[in-house]
Amino acid sequence: MKKINKLPYLIGLALLSLTTLSVVSVFVLTTNWTTVHAQQTFAGEWVADFTEKSEDKAYFRIIRRTERGNSDSSGNNISLNDLQGLTREQVFSAKSDVNFRLVREAGTFQCEGFFKEGKGAGIWNLTINPSFISAMKSRGYDNLTDENLFTSAMVDVKVKTIDDLKAAGYNDLSFNKVVEASIFKITPEFIADLKSAGFENLAFKDLVEARIFKVDSQFAKQVESMGFGIQPLKKLIELKIHKITPEYIQDMKTAGFDNLTLKELVDARIFKIDSQFVKDVKGMGFGTLPIKDLVQMRISHITPEFIKQMQSIGFSDLPLKDLNELGLHKVTPEFINGIKAEGFSVVSPREAINLKIFNVDQEFIRKVKAKGFTDVTLKQLVDLRIHNIIK
Repeated sequence: MKKINKLPYLIGLALLSLTTLSVVSVFVLTTNWTTVHAQQTFAGEWVADFTEKSEDKAYFRIIRRTERGNSDSSGNNISLNDLQGLTREQVFSAKSDVNFRLVREAGTFQCEGFFKEGKGAGIWNLTINPSFISAMKSRGYDNLTDENLFTSAMVDVKVKTIDDLKAAGYNDLSFNKVVEASIFKITPEFIADLKSAGFENLAFKDLVEARIFKVDSQFAKQVESMGFGIQPLKKLIELKIHKITPEYIQDMKTAGFDNLTLKELVDARIFKIDSQFVKDVKGMGFGTLPIKDLVQMRISHITPEFIKQMQSIGFSDLPLKDLNELGLHKVTPEFINGIKAEGFSVVSPREAINLKIFNVDQEFIRKVKAKGFTDVTLKQLVDLRIHNIIK
């Protein structure tokens, strides 16, 4: 019988064993990595209130206790339909024990507790979804921490959001930006809408700002129809922040301001200048003033009541500049009467302003007198305060 050479067979068997061992090792390592995260659970408390919005919407808040004993809290409005296993009857019952689930791509919140007349509370456990981990890893997010996974479940991060943004030209977004996109709903439709208004190749942060302040193509057209032409995105955001609307522009027109610039409109809005305030100013005897003067009056708190206060201490028919300074430095009848009580029967508006600027009040004058300076002028009092002679 021919003798069989077993050496090649043994070598082949050894190589096969090594290959099998490598595959098994990789499988075990991969499985263990996923299992560690998949088995990771979080726990805490929840509260819900269906009485603030509507019977189908609740303010749902998640409270999580950390290992150090601190707590994190996050809440948003959520539909009753998203709370699987919870019925409207349970929510608005006299009292009902409940068990329901809030399912997200990143994991599932299993909740239990009770509801009473639209308000509820209880505890929750979150189990992370291993498929989400795998999908995120395949898109370059392979170092997600437990905190990242918990956040993903909280704000409902979807893998499709990443794919959609990548297709729109927003590649390699950080995890935090993916979270922002999920919170503020930065969608292909929103990006396309802004493009239709001429805003192409926007930075991601500009998309977020536009979404936060509800700037879209419709608002861009509205601003154009107001007579301000095509404005850059930053200016549209500013107009939205300060609520420059057709109604406000019309209100200012009724007050006699037909051709205000956008800057003047924003300034007027910031300082709450409207047709009623313009009417009040005219009633004070100042006629029609430019926006910058009206703004200064607001800053200085010049009102009909303030003018009456100044008249009560002998400051009548003052120019607007003096009134603004008196108001800005908070000169009051109490302050002036205190000065007069110390023997200064005549105090001019300019003297009153200087006294207030340098904090020369009734108490300081008494300290000066106590030091033996009984015959001093208002100017000398100011000098004593400036040079810190009397302490």
